[in-house]
Amino acid sequence: MNSEISFEYPEPKPSGNYVISSLDLHDGTFLFSYVSAFLAYVTPQELPVEILRDAIHAKVSILRLVLEALKVESGFICLMVLFFMISLIPLGYIIAWGCAKTNDKEERNNESNDHNGMDNLVPTENTMLTSLECRRKCLVITLQIILVFFVLCVIIMFVTNEQASSAIDKTPLLIRSALKDSETFLKDIHHQAIFTIYEGLNTVNDRIKIDLEDIDKLLGDPIQHKLLEDTDLDGIFESLLDICTSSNNLSHRIYLLQDTLNRATAIVSEAESRLDEISIQLSVLQKQCTYRDRPLCDTIHIKNMDESGLNLKFKKLRNDVLLNKLKLMGDMTNESILKNFTAEIKHAKSAFKMYPQRVAQETANYKEETLNEIIAMRDTVHSQTRVFTSTIRSLVDRIDHTWGYAEPFLDELSKAGFILWIVGLTACSLALAVTLLYILALSCDCCHAKSKARITLIISAIFTSIAAIFLTIFLIFEMIVGGHTELFVCRSFYEAPNYTILSKLIDKPGLIFATEPANGILGELIKSPEYTYTQAAVNVSISQALNECEKGKSAYATFDLDSLLNISTSLDFRNYDSLNNAISKIVASEAEFLSITQTLQKYLHEMMIDSEVNLTYHRMELVQLTPEKDMITFIDQMQRVSLQIQDMATAARMTTLGGRARRLQTSLLKPLENLRSEIVYHLTALELQIKPWAQQVNKSLNQLKTAQIYLDGQTTNICMDASETYQNRLKRHLKFYRNHTMNIIDGQSGSCRPMFDIFDAIRQLFCRHIVDPINGLWFSSFIFIVLLAISTPVSLVLSTVFKNIHILDKRLKRTSSSYVGTDDQIVISQQSNWGTRSNIAADIDRDTNDISLVRRGPDQDGEIVQIIFDDEDSTEPREALI
Repeated sequence: MNSEISFEYPEPKPSGNYVISSLDLHDGTFLFSYVSAFLAYVTPQELPVEILRDAIHAKVSILRLVLEALKVESGFICLMVLFFMISLIPLGYIIAWGCAKTNDKEERNNESNDHNGMDNLVPTENTMLTSLECRRKCLVITLQIILVFFVLCVIIMFVTNEQASSAIDKTPLLIRSALKDSETFLKDIHHQAIFTIYEGLNTVNDRIKIDLEDIDKLLGDPIQHKLLEDTDLDGIFESLLDICTSSNNLSHRIYLLQDTLNRATAIVSEAESRLDEISIQLSVLQKQCTYRDRPLCDTIHIKNMDESGLNLKFKKLRNDVLLNKLKLMGDMTNESILKNFTAEIKHAKSAFKMYPQRVAQETANYKEETLNEIIAMRDTVHSQTRVFTSTIRSLVDRIDHTWGYAEPFLDELSKAGFILWIVGLTACSLALAVTLLYILALSCDCCHAKSKARITLIISAIFTSIAAIFLTIFLIFEMIVGGHTELFVCRSFYEAPNYTILSKLIDKPGLIFATEPANGILGELIKSPEYTYTQAAVNVSISQALNECEKGKSAYATFDLDSLLNISTSLDFRNYDSLNNAISKIVASEAEFLSITQTLQKYLHEMMIDSEVNLTYHRMELVQLTPEKDMITFIDQMQRVSLQIQDMATAARMTTLGGRARRLQTSLLKPLENLRSEIVYHLTALELQIKPWAQQVNKSLNQLKTAQIYLDGQTTNICMDASETYQNRLKRHLKFYRNHTMNIIDGQSGSCRPMFDIFDAIRQLFCRHIVDPINGLWFSSFIFIVLLAISTPVSLVLSTVFKNIHILDKRLKRTSSSYVGTDDQIVISQQSNWGTRSNIAADIDRDTNDISLVRRGPDQDGEIVQIIFDDEDSTEPREALI
């Protein structure tokens, strides 16, 4: 082909503006996603989808459903029992601690009696006090650490509760956005597919129409150029035109020769009559010569024209058949060979030159038929796209109705979310209250109000036992909500790439249909009500659709719409027999070339025959004849004879006759001699001219024969190949249009990635923004309950330590009655209960106002007792054993 095929087709541009991407729902770092992984280990079994479907469609009893659920949720039940047992730890420890306090009172009474009875068994209050202080500090630090975790848990509980509530409030917006984006997606892929199909049809129709209009250039020109290239007919035609010019020049030369011959013949005719007169006069003169001069007179002889043969030679030359044919060859006024030959050259050249236009004329009807078949194909494609349009319209209508169905459910979901938020806020407040009580208790300790701290710790422990039970109830409720949502929704949503649970839930038979549909849920959704009986089955699993949409593949290919709409078949020109037949009729005829040079060869052959004229013979004949020289010889002879003749009268008459002969020689024979020379020149020129002309004619004849042999043997194949190439060009337009259209709607445009984005946004909202915070809420509640179980014994033990410290303080105050000694050491005399006196030495620490006492009995080395004055009441010392 001389011109390349342009395969540029208009491509659609996505016009949809998707809202869901602006909601900022995407994969990120979620703190409590690991809880979902933990739940996967707790409930590793798959959902009993069949039982669930039968329960939804009232085909199974509730008891069986519960029993089946227990098999799956055994892990949940174990966790609930574990959580409840942990929640009872604070209450159990309080009960145990309360029972232990009764025994402590009895022991202290016994110890008091022992002290009253035995002065040597008095405990070392100072040592006990130091030990209690160490225990107090450790317990306070432990409680402070627990408080840090309390605060973190409370913060996490508040944050996760707000996150879950905010995400639940965002659910209606997400659903509305998802439906809106789904509608936008359907309209967008419909627009792109219809644009690609229709614009492609218009483009391919225009290009085929242009190619049909340019059939002279696309079909005729290649044949013409191929034949001209292989046969060099252009050069042959130019050489034939050169032959015409040479032939014309040759004919003109022959005309000049004939003209000269005609003039020479006229002179010969007159000279012949004059010579006859001179010959008669010579005869008379010879008879009049005297007897004595007669022998001399008889020697005079004159040749006439017949004797010289010039007239005969001229006649033979003038009557030469081949020469006359060559002369008539250039006669342009009559039907000459050259005229007909020139016309035939022009006709043959025009046949080659106008061949593309003739091809266009001969194929006009077939071109019109092809265009009509293209229009019929376009109508068929339009009818198929109406199925696609109806399917999209049906899906859009379903989406519009879906919001009406979903709105009441979303209202209930919003109410449930609000209740869940209130419950969560109550639980968070309860945890905050417990935390504040512990903070208050530690604050009292920092202010040295240990008795108040002790009471606050006891109240905190009691409140903790109650809060633990309520928080456990809340934890179980949240775990049921979050865990079951994770089990039923999130696990199926994130089970890529197989989506086994989701396939069981949605694919045939799924939860939606009571009986198994023929084509699955996607096939049922895609069906158009108007064309149900004409559509093929679409069987695409939900896992396949999600995986391919995640990769951004075309919706047309992902949802197997071609089996439903059959666009690829309707776009395939091979399925249109009438169109293929119309295209196959567009062929170039070779008849023009099969006999295009026959007439030219005939003319050249005749020219070759005519070129065999023997001009050399005529030239040699004329070269040997010299009438003028014969006349000059005659005149010289008469002059010599006249001088020798004695008879003066005869000599005078002879001189007179010689003068006549000289005048004849001057007036006729000399011009005749010139014409003879001219004729010889023309013959020589013709001889020199006709030889290359004959060679040129012979060469052109051989070239024409070779070209015609090629035309006869190859033209048919060339025309067939060119016709097939042109037909394939038209078919390539249709084939590329189909491939381009299918590539666009199958891969390059109409990506179903927005559908996966909608699915991903929904699962992100429910699983990451709702379920994960809910799981985080119950998990942080569980950690808080565990901390409560740990903090309860710590707080009760710490309260006991506070109590013991307070008792030792009072005991030291009672035993301090006097101070003896200097500023640095005093001796205290004390009357014991046994009536004896002990001496107590006291060392005073001026920085802390603490007094170290050394009690000495009569037979004892002494015991050290530290007396500490409380900051709040320095007059009430307390003693501690060291």
